[in-house]
Amino acid sequence: MGDPAQGLREKIRAVRAGGTVSTIACFCHSGGLPHYHGRYPLSGNHRIDELDLKLDRTWRRKVRPRLLGVDHSILNMDLLWQFKAAGLENVQINGHLGLVSPGDARFSVEDGPAYALARQKKELAGLIKMREKNGKELATDGFSLTEFDELIALKQTRYEYLQANPTRVGEIMEVFAEPLLILRGTKPA
Repeated sequence: MGDPAQGLREKIRAVRAGGTVSTIACFCHSGGLPHYHGRYPLSGNHRIDELDLKLDRTWRRKVRPRLLGVDHSILNMDLLWQFKAAGLENVQINGHLGLVSPGDARFSVEDGPAYALARQKKELAGLIKMREKNGKELATDGFSLTEFDELIALKQTRYEYLQANPTRVGEIMEVFAEPLLILRGTKPA
């Protein structure tokens, strides 16, 4: 995977003055939208929601902008700032939000649970990695290591619950957001 800033510079170089430069980005690479995981007959459902929201806000509003050295106070989108920093004019952002539900009839009985379990496993691994890599910074800004451990334990319990009987995925109708953002800017004359 190449340097995104270099890719943007090349797009700008290749476009004539007054032309449009555009790109599509997955929102999840810039802080993400929360996934809706349905309701499980497990204790801690509401606590997961609380901790997820607190972690997301602490990460996106405090830690990540500081680590990147970028002011994200208006909108947490790296590419938006790159478009503006590159001198593009009339920068616009829009996109669409695709939803995927493993309990949906479009998934086979086998594919839905497999998809959900893979997503749950990946999310859990990402959370553990985030704690290892950025736990101290997050704790400094208000999301404690104890809260991290609690969130990891609750999500591990949820993953094990689904893994024990994957057909449960269809019962709770998980929905995963797959948003795409479209950015456009005009190369100055």
